[in-house]
Amino acid sequence: MNNPGRSRVLEETVETVKALIADPAWKARGYLPGLRDMARLAGCSHYTMWKAVKVLESQDLLEVRPGRRIRIPRPEGEEEEALDPSEVDPSQAGVQYKWERLRRQIEMDILSGTFRPGENLPTLKELGARYGASFLTLKKALRALEGGIILHGGPGAYSVASLRPPPRSTLVYLAWGDENGQLKFGTPFDHEILGALGNECARAGIRLEKLLYVPQGDRLLFWHGRKAQTTLPDWCREAFGFLLRTVCSRDVVPELVPRLASLGKPVAVLDEMGSQHFPKLHGRYSNLAVFRHTISGTPARQMGAHLAGLGHREVAFISPFHDTVWSANRLGSLQDCYRGLGPGYRVHPYILNLGYQLPFEEEDSSAVENLYQALEKAKKGWGESFPPLQGIVEKLRPHMRSVVWREWVLEQLNPTLEVALRRKETTAWVCADDDTALLCWEFLRRKGLRPPRDLTLVGFDDTGEGARVDLTSYNFDFPKFFHGVVLRLLDPPSLSLARSRQPIEIEGRIVERGTSGPPPGGKPQPVAAWATSGSRASPVSPGNVDDTLPRGKRRKRG
Repeated sequence: MNNPGRSRVLEETVETVKALIADPAWKARGYLPGLRDMARLAGCSHYTMWKAVKVLESQDLLEVRPGRRIRIPRPEGEEEEALDPSEVDPSQAGVQYKWERLRRQIEMDILSGTFRPGENLPTLKELGARYGASFLTLKKALRALEGGIILHGGPGAYSVASLRPPPRSTLVYLAWGDENGQLKFGTPFDHEILGALGNECARAGIRLEKLLYVPQGDRLLFWHGRKAQTTLPDWCREAFGFLLRTVCSRDVVPELVPRLASLGKPVAVLDEMGSQHFPKLHGRYSNLAVFRHTISGTPARQMGAHLAGLGHREVAFISPFHDTVWSANRLGSLQDCYRGLGPGYRVHPYILNLGYQLPFEEEDSSAVENLYQALEKAKKGWGESFPPLQGIVEKLRPHMRSVVWREWVLEQLNPTLEVALRRKETTAWVCADDDTALLCWEFLRRKGLRPPRDLTLVGFDDTGEGARVDLTSYNFDFPKFFHGVVLRLLDPPSLSLARSRQPIEIEGRIVERGTSGPPPGGKPQPVAAWATSGSRASPVSPGNVDDTLPRGKRRKRG
């Protein structure tokens, strides 16, 4: 007996897919999102979406081929390519089967802390619903992980292996220092990185030991406490692993990584400078893993998907520091994201190459002298209770330089922002980082404009200063990031991602605040609905290859 309610759901699902087929963005691509994403968009089950696709295939509105994306037929007379490169998911390069891709996704979720060591995994039914995978595909993926990071505790019962460090374990953290043995700060979130790493080590019961490297000519000097030497300290041989930050005035990767890897301990490197030496080093040292966060292209792709979902078809990318790797990667990834959305989606770059230098690396004795004179005048009104001038000046010095530096950058950036403001089709400004976004926020405020009423404004880094002005930004989620780093160092052999020659990128999240919203008079677009659904923001997904229809019919059980 037919179920009229079920038929109605199927009909509504078919109409939803037809709307996607008619969408210019997906028509330009030539294929649809994956079944899982479309099912989430339509609010139906994975099976109902599969039936809807088969209905449209019978009407010649879709082409379904095993192991490939769900394609939109081309007009008659137009030649079809043998294989569209966009049909291959670049993050799954070299993986041929759905269960292999699922295995890597489970490993990535373990690295990011979704499934923590020592905890039970959800049931097979829940895992299948989470990943949109069949029971057989899920079983194959879990079976490949058994004995390593995944433990099998009985029929349908799996857990993540409990990774415990050896007693009195020490992790050596190598960072850039100065000639006096003090830590140098090369990014706006150095304190946040050090805090997140320390918290993760404390949670895992690991002692964190800091070792500073100082470039001196063509050699490196190592500082530990008050002692400096030209070789790695002997106590480093007792550490269970090393974590190297590459933020420095020069590329220290070709000199430091071989020294550390030769000790036979796992080495994790935070690639923040875009070193070109990693492919060669990966082939030489099997105990090396490379992680990326700030120079990754993922944040910009996520931000582009988020803005497209809000309805912004033309955006501006603004950067005064475009000679940096992170700025160039963010522009390229944002352009790739919008280019993939089809005609009518554009990114307009407005860039300068001022050279990124933090303000407290500069000296300005005349400004300090002027500050002294101003405080001397203020002292007369206070009398003898006025605190010592020297202490006040030393505390104000970095803040004063920061204000002077930002005003100078804004002065250089002003003409570029004036040009960007004249393009009325642009409804959102994507700034290279929060510092740039704050400069743009000040520029708009002086013009009498207010985000998001007049223009959406977003940045990257999620700094405290940006939060104070209610800036929408990208948070790199360092606690989750360093959970993956420490997990990789504790047990490198059991994760296939650890053996990959590709850098490991753990996604952060978009923190939406008051400077972003739909364009004036606009509405959110369905083209990026799956990018903004769920608990975290993700790129506009064209659908993973593993979301396509099965490669063949299931074998009947005898």
